[in-house]
Amino acid sequence: MGFVSIAEAPDPSIFEGKCTISEEEALYAEISAIKDEHFVLDAKVARKVVKEAEKSLEGRLPPRDKSKVKVPSLSPQDLDVGAILALGGFGLIKSVKPKKSLGTDKKLVLKTIKPQPKWETLISGANHLMREKYFLSQLDHENIIALRAYSSGGSLRAIDDTKRLDSCFLILDYLPETLSDRITVWRKDNKPEANSSGVKGFFFKTEKLSTNNKLLATQLQIAMDIAAALTYLHENRIIYRDLKPANVGFDENGVLKLFDFGLATQLAKDSDLDSTHDHLSGKVGTTRYMAPEVLRKEPYNVKADVFSFSLVLWELLALEKPHEKMPGAAVYGDRPKLPRSWPEALKRIIERGWTESLKDRPHIMEFKFVLRDLKRQADSSS
Repeated sequence: MGFVSIAEAPDPSIFEGKCTISEEEALYAEISAIKDEHFVLDAKVARKVVKEAEKSLEGRLPPRDKSKVKVPSLSPQDLDVGAILALGGFGLIKSVKPKKSLGTDKKLVLKTIKPQPKWETLISGANHLMREKYFLSQLDHENIIALRAYSSGGSLRAIDDTKRLDSCFLILDYLPETLSDRITVWRKDNKPEANSSGVKGFFFKTEKLSTNNKLLATQLQIAMDIAAALTYLHENRIIYRDLKPANVGFDENGVLKLFDFGLATQLAKDSDLDSTHDHLSGKVGTTRYMAPEVLRKEPYNVKADVFSFSLVLWELLALEKPHEKMPGAAVYGDRPKLPRSWPEALKRIIERGWTESLKDRPHIMEFKFVLRDLKRQADSSS
């Protein structure tokens, strides 16, 4: 579930008498429609949301390793909460300034459950928020968003106690830009031409890199950072399950951060990474980037993330969305076109990455070796 944000709020008068509005204007209209009273719940609804969300999480996640990351808890009184910055399918992001020091000088945000008219959707939002808290409270990696604090008590019970959705929250680092944003900018600024394969982007010339090596080096570094985050997750037996450009962000220093862990799941510590698991939920994630075995509700493993990574890598280099006309095309065997001018090593690893066969699909570590070699070439020829 990627979050969509607005850089600057437009004048509300632009909505008057308009039948068609832009995506940013529509988002601003949705944000403007959310009022403080929408976070207040009826006592019965609050109780039901908490009870059902806790039930949906029961037995789904292993006990948390409390020795890994120490995360403080805060009450709403410890925060100066500002305006809504972004919305997702189930979550909502607000600007925030903690009154207590959290040991960082970075700009922070508050993530809570998005107000919804149906209690069933509120349950999903509560489930996603608690999953994210569970994972981020024990993860520590440069390319994964940091959890700085969470609401006092650390559970959903605060919603039942206060009858407010936003009494349950996470405090996270602010990410002013996503990979989706960057790809959009690169596409507009560089106006790439289509090659003989009909795919636009910055290409390689036989075994040598293209003339735009500075941009290419940046793209390859981004791919390496995503691969590093996934390697760390897989080593910890975590399947991310929603890799896409909209869930990859950059902090104020430009450091890549994987975020939004509401769909992640964890396997047993001693599980074999090549073994498949039939207890995992199917059709989890974003259809456009979803592995065919997940779409078909078949057993899968960490290599479902590798399939998604292959599509994200293609999009990052080609500057086009995969399966633009049919997001679920992967389940029918369709794959994006690989330009003939791309190096054979890159084409081979991508083709293996999005193959149907889990046995033949590589682990993410193999991508890191190929990308590192290409990055070295790009750096040396810049």
